[in-house]
Amino acid sequence: LAREDLSAAAELELTLKGAESLAYAESLNNLASIEFSEGRYDAVRELLGQSLQIREAKIEETPELRLDSAYATTINNLGLAHFRQGDLAVAKSYFERAVALRQEVYPQPHPEQAQSLTNLGLVLDALGQSDDALKPLTQALDIRLAALGGEHMRVAESLNNLGMLHLSAARFQDAEAQYREALPIVENALGPD
Repeated sequence: LAREDLSAAAELELTLKGAESLAYAESLNNLASIEFSEGRYDAVRELLGQSLQIREAKIEETPELRLDSAYATTINNLGLAHFRQGDLAVAKSYFERAVALRQEVYPQPHPEQAQSLTNLGLVLDALGQSDDALKPLTQALDIRLAALGGEHMRVAESLNNLGMLHLSAARFQDAEAQYREALPIVENALGPD
Protein backbone atom coordinates (compact mmCIF):
# COMPACT_ATOMS: atom_id res chain seq x y z
CA LEU A 1 0.00 0.00 0.00
CA ALA A 2 2.79 2.44 0.87
CA ARG A 3 4.52 1.79 -2.46
CA GLU A 4 1.29 2.50 -4.35
CA ASP A 5 0.67 5.70 -2.39
CA LEU A 6 4.23 6.95 -2.83
CA SER A 7 4.21 6.03 -6.53
CA ALA A 8 0.98 7.96 -6.95
CA ALA A 9 2.49 10.92 -5.10
CA ALA A 10 5.56 10.83 -7.37
CA GLU A 11 3.36 10.75 -10.46
CA LEU A 12 1.33 13.66 -9.12
CA GLU A 13 4.48 15.71 -8.44
CA LEU A 14 5.76 14.85 -11.90
CA THR A 15 2.50 16.00 -13.48
CA LEU A 16 2.06 19.14 -11.39
CA LYS A 17 5.63 20.36 -10.96
CA GLY A 18 7.64 18.59 -13.65
CA ALA A 19 10.55 16.19 -13.90
CA GLU A 20 13.07 18.86 -12.86
CA SER A 21 11.36 19.98 -9.65
CA LEU A 22 12.70 19.50 -6.14
CA ALA A 23 9.26 18.25 -5.13
CA TYR A 24 9.60 15.40 -7.66
CA ALA A 25 13.15 14.70 -6.44
CA GLU A 26 11.83 14.43 -2.87
CA SER A 27 9.04 12.08 -3.96
CA LEU A 28 11.69 9.85 -5.59
CA ASN A 29 13.59 9.81 -2.29
CA ASN A 30 10.43 8.77 -0.47
CA LEU A 31 9.78 5.98 -2.94
CA ALA A 32 13.39 4.83 -2.60
CA SER A 33 12.88 4.41 1.15
CA ILE A 34 10.24 1.75 0.49
CA GLU A 35 12.52 -0.05 -1.95
CA PHE A 36 15.35 0.14 0.59
CA SER A 37 13.23 -1.40 3.33
CA GLU A 38 12.50 -4.31 0.99
CA GLY A 39 16.12 -4.79 -0.05
CA ARG A 40 15.65 -3.71 -3.67
CA TYR A 41 18.91 -1.85 -3.93
CA ASP A 42 19.01 -1.61 -7.73
CA ALA A 43 15.70 0.25 -7.59
CA VAL A 44 17.03 2.43 -4.75
CA ARG A 45 20.09 3.34 -6.78
CA GLU A 46 17.96 4.19 -9.81
CA LEU A 47 15.50 6.35 -7.88
CA LEU A 48 18.14 8.14 -5.83
CA GLY A 49 20.30 8.58 -8.91
CA GLN A 50 17.40 10.39 -10.59
CA SER A 51 16.83 12.48 -7.50
CA LEU A 52 20.52 13.38 -7.30
CA GLN A 53 20.57 14.48 -10.96
CA ILE A 54 17.59 16.76 -10.37
CA ARG A 55 19.14 18.23 -7.22
CA GLU A 56 22.53 18.79 -8.84
CA ALA A 57 20.92 20.55 -11.81
CA LYS A 58 19.10 22.83 -9.35
CA ILE A 59 22.35 23.47 -7.47
CA GLU A 60 23.94 24.70 -10.69
CA GLU A 61 21.16 27.30 -10.90
CA THR A 62 20.99 28.05 -7.16
CA PRO A 63 24.30 27.13 -5.44
CA GLU A 64 22.95 27.57 -1.89
CA LEU A 65 20.78 24.47 -2.45
CA ARG A 66 24.00 22.47 -1.98
CA LEU A 67 23.44 22.95 1.76
CA ASP A 68 19.93 21.48 1.65
CA SER A 69 19.85 18.59 4.10
CA ALA A 70 17.87 16.49 1.59
CA TYR A 71 20.78 16.68 -0.85
CA ALA A 72 23.19 15.29 1.75
CA THR A 73 20.66 12.60 2.67
CA THR A 74 20.32 11.53 -0.96
CA ILE A 75 24.10 11.18 -1.24
CA ASN A 76 24.32 9.27 2.05
CA ASN A 77 21.53 6.90 1.05
CA LEU A 78 23.09 6.23 -2.35
CA GLY A 79 26.19 5.22 -0.42
CA LEU A 80 24.11 2.85 1.70
CA ALA A 81 22.59 1.20 -1.38
CA HIS A 82 26.05 0.65 -2.87
CA PHE A 83 27.35 -0.59 0.49
CA ARG A 84 24.53 -3.14 0.78
CA GLN A 85 25.38 -4.43 -2.69
CA GLY A 86 29.07 -4.77 -1.84
CA ASP A 87 30.22 -1.90 -4.04
CA LEU A 88 32.46 -0.62 -1.28
CA ALA A 89 34.66 1.85 -3.15
CA VAL A 90 31.66 3.67 -4.59
CA ALA A 91 29.91 3.60 -1.20
CA LYS A 92 33.02 5.12 0.39
CA SER A 93 33.05 8.01 -2.07
CA TYR A 94 29.37 8.78 -1.39
CA PHE A 95 29.89 8.61 2.37
CA GLU A 96 32.88 10.95 2.18
CA ARG A 97 30.75 13.45 0.27
CA ALA A 98 27.89 13.08 2.76
CA VAL A 99 30.23 13.60 5.73
CA ALA A 100 31.66 16.79 4.22
CA LEU A 101 28.21 18.15 3.33
CA ARG A 102 26.63 17.34 6.66
CA GLN A 103 29.47 19.09 8.48
CA GLU A 104 28.47 22.23 6.58
CA VAL A 105 24.70 21.73 6.78
CA TYR A 106 24.75 21.13 10.54
CA PRO A 107 27.26 23.47 12.22
CA GLN A 108 26.50 22.01 15.69
CA PRO A 109 26.67 18.31 16.66
CA HIS A 110 23.78 16.60 14.91
CA PRO A 111 22.75 12.93 14.61
CA GLU A 112 22.85 13.12 10.80
CA GLN A 113 26.56 13.96 10.94
CA ALA A 114 27.09 10.94 13.15
CA GLN A 115 25.19 8.67 10.77
CA SER A 116 27.37 9.55 7.78
CA LEU A 117 30.52 9.20 9.89
CA THR A 118 29.30 5.80 11.08
CA ASN A 119 28.64 4.70 7.51
CA LEU A 120 32.10 5.88 6.44
CA GLY A 121 33.74 4.05 9.34
CA LEU A 122 31.89 0.83 8.61
CA VAL A 123 32.78 0.87 4.93
CA LEU A 124 36.43 1.60 5.73
CA ASP A 125 36.43 -1.39 8.07
CA ALA A 126 34.81 -3.54 5.36
CA LEU A 127 37.57 -2.40 2.99
CA GLY A 128 40.12 -3.70 5.49
CA GLN A 129 41.13 -0.21 6.63
CA SER A 130 40.30 -0.64 10.32
CA ASP A 131 42.90 1.89 11.47
CA ASP A 132 41.30 4.53 9.22
CA ALA A 133 37.83 3.50 10.41
CA LEU A 134 38.61 4.36 14.04
CA LYS A 135 38.52 8.14 13.53
CA PRO A 136 35.05 8.48 11.94
CA LEU A 137 33.52 5.94 14.32
CA THR A 138 34.98 7.82 17.31
CA GLN A 139 33.74 11.14 15.90
CA ALA A 140 30.28 9.60 15.46
CA LEU A 141 30.26 8.56 19.13
CA ASP A 142 31.35 12.04 20.26
CA ILE A 143 28.64 13.72 18.17
CA ARG A 144 25.95 11.36 19.41
CA LEU A 145 26.98 11.94 23.01
CA ALA A 146 26.83 15.71 22.49
CA ALA A 147 23.58 15.70 20.52
CA LEU A 148 21.64 12.87 22.19
CA GLY A 149 23.09 12.33 25.66
CA GLY A 150 24.77 9.30 27.15
CA GLU A 151 21.67 7.11 27.53
CA HIS A 152 20.50 7.08 23.91
CA MET A 153 20.41 3.83 21.90
CA ARG A 154 22.39 5.51 19.10
CA VAL A 155 25.20 6.03 21.60
CA ALA A 156 25.08 2.32 22.40
CA GLU A 157 25.17 1.62 18.67
CA SER A 158 28.32 3.74 18.32
CA LEU A 159 29.95 1.98 21.26
CA ASN A 160 29.04 -1.36 19.73
CA ASN A 161 30.49 -0.32 16.36
CA LEU A 162 33.74 0.62 18.05
CA GLY A 163 33.70 -2.67 19.93
CA MET A 164 33.28 -4.61 16.69
CA LEU A 165 36.10 -2.62 15.09
CA HIS A 166 38.44 -3.40 17.99
CA LEU A 167 37.36 -7.04 17.95
CA SER A 168 38.11 -7.41 14.23
CA ALA A 169 41.57 -5.89 14.85
CA ALA A 170 42.19 -8.32 17.75
CA ARG A 171 42.22 -5.50 20.31
CA PHE A 172 40.18 -7.58 22.70
CA GLN A 173 40.48 -5.44 25.84
CA ASP A 174 39.39 -2.35 23.92
CA ALA A 175 36.48 -4.29 22.40
CA GLU A 176 35.36 -5.54 25.80
CA ALA A 177 35.52 -2.03 27.26
CA GLN A 178 33.28 -0.67 24.49
CA TYR A 179 30.78 -3.52 24.86
CA ARG A 180 30.68 -3.09 28.65
CA GLU A 181 29.95 0.62 28.20
CA ALA A 182 27.16 -0.09 25.69
CA LEU A 183 25.45 -2.86 27.65
CA PRO A 184 23.87 -0.78 30.46
CA ILE A 185 22.50 1.70 27.91
CA VAL A 186 20.83 -1.13 26.02
CA GLU A 187 19.55 -2.76 29.23
CA ASN A 188 18.21 0.56 30.45
CA ALA A 189 16.42 1.26 27.18
CA LEU A 190 15.18 -2.25 26.38
CA GLY A 191 15.28 -4.16 29.67
CA PRO A 192 17.60 -6.96 30.73
CA ASP A 193 15.78 -9.60 28.70
